[in-house]
Amino acid sequence: MRHCLEALLAAIDREAVQPAGLRWEERIHHLVRLVCGVDAPELPTFHPDMLALEAAMAEPHHHRRAHEELAAAWGHVFAACTDLPHPPGPDLQQALHLSAWGGRRYVLLLQLDPAAMRQWADGVEQLCCAAILQAANPPR
Repeated sequence: MRHCLEALLAAIDREAVQPAGLRWEERIHHLVRLVCGVDAPELPTFHPDMLALEAAMAEPHHHRRAHEELAAAWGHVFAACTDLPHPPGPDLQQALHLSAWGGRRYVLLLQLDPAAMRQWADGVEQLCCAAILQAANPPR
């Protein structure tokens, strides 16, 4: 699990944070695609059996560390979104991260086929973009 997480964090940095000139929507697309594990052949495969082993072996501080590292990665992506006039605050960033990551873990248990995974990830991306735009332009 640790290897998969470190590979994910490196891919987020490489594909969603470091590239110059990406629009914020492109950064979010890469972030969500990677976190959801869709169209991401560069990442090791998460498998439902890993979740079962993790539940048996991991202690709460392991989960907390993974959460903190992933939340920080989302923050780095938003910091790289220099064209986003009003980036979401930390509470929304955490809500988006937990929604995508928690969803991925559940989707693994469901063992959705690749087309259903892609459809789910597209929906997560739409929700993230809508929440980001809503945060930038709150209703009056």
